[in-house]
Amino acid sequence: MWVLSQPHVGICDMETRVNKQPSQTYDKEAIKALIQTLRHLFQMRPGLLVIIAGVVRNADTFQTFQDECAHSDFAVEEITFATKPMRKQKALFYAAAVPIRILRVTSGR
Repeated sequence: MWVLSQPHVGICDMETRVNKQPSQTYDKEAIKALIQTLRHLFQMRPGLLVIIAGVVRNADTFQTFQDECAHSDFAVEEITFATKPMRKQKALFYAAAVPIRILRVTSGR
């Protein structure tokens, strides 16, 4: 995927739940493929909700993804996530030193 290290892409609606964990990539060209895939999924399933979460390693690439979403008329909303220090984490451990971003993406139409 894009800026994310070990990103998680969740695609769900009332009938389907899919969890993809693509390998990390920093290639902006991969963003175009992701946008095309999302566009296709939104056409197939109106009302689909996509959750994309991961660690931001490259702010420019992350911004490119958001720009491509806007260009495709996708609605993108950031979901607030307050990180906890490692000693307070009880499950699904993560490093709090790098920003974690969670995005809610819909077709916007």
